[in-house]
Amino acid sequence: MSKVTKKNVTKEVSEQLLNTNLKELAFNFVRELSLACRKVTIYGSSHQVAARSIDKPFLLLGKIFAAKKYLNLNILRGDLYVLNISVKDDLFSRQIIHYMQMQDINAILFKSSVTHLEFLKFIDRFVKRLNISDSKNFIKSYLNAEKIESIEANSTLAYKVFEAHSIVRGDAYKEFSVRALASLQLSSDLNEIAEICTKGEKVYDKYVVDFNHEIIEYIIPEKISSIPAREIRKHLIKYGDLVHNEEDQKKRKEAIETCMALCKLVEFHPDHDEIMDNVDFNLDSNKDPGKEKNDPKSATGSIKIESNNKIEAILDVIFEANNEEIVSNEFISAFSRLLKTGQRENAISKVDFLFKKLCSSDTIIRQKALSLLVEATKSISLISDKVVF
Repeated sequence: MSKVTKKNVTKEVSEQLLNTNLKELAFNFVRELSLACRKVTIYGSSHQVAARSIDKPFLLLGKIFAAKKYLNLNILRGDLYVLNISVKDDLFSRQIIHYMQMQDINAILFKSSVTHLEFLKFIDRFVKRLNISDSKNFIKSYLNAEKIESIEANSTLAYKVFEAHSIVRGDAYKEFSVRALASLQLSSDLNEIAEICTKGEKVYDKYVVDFNHEIIEYIIPEKISSIPAREIRKHLIKYGDLVHNEEDQKKRKEAIETCMALCKLVEFHPDHDEIMDNVDFNLDSNKDPGKEKNDPKSATGSIKIESNNKIEAILDVIFEANNEEIVSNEFISAFSRLLKTGQRENAISKVDFLFKKLCSSDTIIRQKALSLLVEATKSISLISDKVVF
């Protein structure tokens, strides 16, 4: 039995996956789902033409599930939303809306565990016109009868996934990459980020996080670096006061745990020294969060070491004698990652390395170094990264 699976799920997240355009996948899914529904309506689900027609939308489901646990379709004020992205009004979206309204459905949720057969059964039932005044004809009743748990209609979860996150206008919002939408889904609430960082998937349902774990792990440092230093410092001082003044031992323990988590997260911020300046929590713990930043056994340290090793390996390849490539997209991505994980010193060392290469007697090496320096300037923030150059 064919099943949608997440491919190559490891801690390593590729730039290709992070740059995947979810709006494009969502729009293509609506188009292919509409075409499949039409063919199932004409030929019936048992016909080969109809059976083959669901291959394309099923393949698109797999691509989406490489990044997310769910694909949700919702109707709000007559408009169709897929992955909380408003879908353009065209023949395909109108047909999906027609079928949903015919079945009295406002929310559909596909889970990453859905199989090819379950998907075919759903479409076969989705396009049938039945008397929905009888609850036995509800598509929800059909899914229950068929023991299909990977697809939900008008369920609490189908509505919750839609309502818990921002609605994005497909014709207005500029960035629809996995990286951008995962960051948008993550709250800027520091307590929430700290809890997600420390407890992982155990609290994903609590905060309705439906991007895959390895993507959230990758995005958290970048999310932290985007929060103003003064906000983080104010938050830390607040919890520091709780640690010093709270008499209730349970609440004090919770405050200490929050402080420890926040201290680890601060190490990813480009202004971490400014944030932690003269901040003393007296946590009564043998662990010093600050000492973990370069410890390869800690989450913070492993991320920093991995990203620094990656850019050094890329530079080694670029400046190999037989390599004539001047600009590397991999370098730009790796350099940006240094800045987004609070590794300003490492970023400066890479810039110094390139400046030294400008003094080389080899013309090709000078051209490579100059091109990389020009591209690197596009990755910096003129406010927080002004000391890099």
